[in-house]
Amino acid sequence: MRAGSTLSRMSLPIRKLLILMAGLCVHRHAGALEPCDKYLDKYSLAVELAADTAQKDPNSTKITTLPSFRPESALRIANNTVYLIEFNSSIWYEGFAHDDVSPKRGLKMTTAPLSPALAARLTRTFSRHIRRSKRSGRRGLDGVYYRFSTPEAGCALTWSPERSSDDGKLVYILSLLEKHARTGGPYSAAREHAISVKLDEL
Repeated sequence: MRAGSTLSRMSLPIRKLLILMAGLCVHRHAGALEPCDKYLDKYSLAVELAADTAQKDPNSTKITTLPSFRPESALRIANNTVYLIEFNSSIWYEGFAHDDVSPKRGLKMTTAPLSPALAARLTRTFSRHIRRSKRSGRRGLDGVYYRFSTPEAGCALTWSPERSSDDGKLVYILSLLEKHARTGGPYSAAREHAISVKLDEL
């Protein structure tokens, strides 16, 4: 049986659902961050406020990770250093609903140095993609939101992007920075090279 005839035999609600899912797949490959709006502002700012208890710098570049099923985290670049703040409990599930922005089981922060050139390049790259952001109208419940912000460009976000998209490459760079911070230690040319290679793809 042909695919077209199979679709025509489905009930109207199922057909609408399949068309909607297909549309979401198209948006997923769009490759542009979306401007931040009120949809997640209160929640994401609560996470950033909690992260401020560990590292607060008004000039820092920030990436806030808002997962559906695990605790949040915040990564910051300031003073030629990458800071990773990881919460031991979810602000959304254990605090945010009760207007308490302090993670109930604490947090941990790890750091690692960045060369001035790489720190500046990261901020420039994030700023460029924030300025290129555009609305797609796509929303998600499961998955992970990533919120990027710099003092120069403001804020933009993405939701569970495909790895091959520009958004996905930004998230992969985030993962390399997180690994760099967790590993810590002195300056690492090898780790910086791996980050630079991914930046070259953008």
